Amino acid sequence: MKARPQLVTVLALAAVLAVGCGSDSAEPNDLAGALPGDPEIVSYLDIEAAREGLDLPDDADPADYDELGDPEDPTPEAELVLAGASTLMHVTEPFTMRFEEDATANAFDHTQVSAAASSQDLGGRAVILETDQPFDEIAEELEGAGFERDGDVLSGDSVNPEVAFPYVADVGDGRILVAKELAQTEEALAGDGEPGEAVELLGELEASQREVVTVTPDDSCITGFGVGGDPGGSELEIVLTVDGEADADAVAGELDLYPGDDPVALGEPEVDGESIRLSATTESDPINPSNLIATGAIAGDGVYDCG
Repeated sequence: MKARPQLVTVLALAAVLAVGCGSDSAEPNDLAGALPGDPEIVSYLDIEAAREGLDLPDDADPADYDELGDPEDPTPEAELVLAGASTLMHVTEPFTMRFEEDATANAFDHTQVSAAASSQDLGGRAVILETDQPFDEIAEELEGAGFERDGDVLSGDSVNPEVAFPYVADVGDGRILVAKELAQTEEALAGDGEPGEAVELLGELEASQREVVTVTPDDSCITGFGVGGDPGGSELEIVLTVDGEADADAVAGELDLYPGDDPVALGEPEVDGESIRLSATTESDPINPSNLIATGAIAGDGVYDCG
């Protein structure tokens, strides 16, 4: 197996950060809908389903970077960590920037996290975790690291060494928010926002790992683009929306995911008004939706020709 998916995922995410599930986890768009604001780039991972699909135990850790091991032959444990790299930003950022976890990441027992969603927008990044770990246990760890608690909110903006995500809050129903800004935390606690287009499109996908983007170039007819897959798998699902009536003839027949590889054939598109669904299968590398989006290997205008 080639090394590209493992190495490129981590390195590409470092650059980005610098600037169906068959489980009992919450519905993806319900969990992602608890994120603050109206994010245009949303990542989701049903960790419980990913563990099951990879034949891993219920307590396999999606945040254990020691599991990455040999990039030429990634283990199921490594596939789980790679799948979580995009969504678990509070772990990924300190690892890719400093090669170590910080106090926020250390406070969580990620073996107890069943699902996670994140807002990838540079102006408002946040992560929401569905976990069995009691909030008071998390709070105790954070307070020991210098965070200050005010009810259901912990603030670590003055913690030394500095943490990547300094705000942690209990938003109820076993969900914990990790955020960059206090305003995001307060908005999530208020819980009065309506799910935006990205969150709604996320719910149209079925795989355990999903990436959705609704910010597109001004000259593009594409209004939303989503990619889903299962960690370690070779099947990809694609959903996109366009401005106006979708045209099946405008859908590409194949994708060049990596230079030098054979093109990946796309399945027959299903068109419904402004929406298009299709699939892709590769016989070589496992398809990681986060990797494909982060590296620009796949984008809406590569799938659909606006003319």
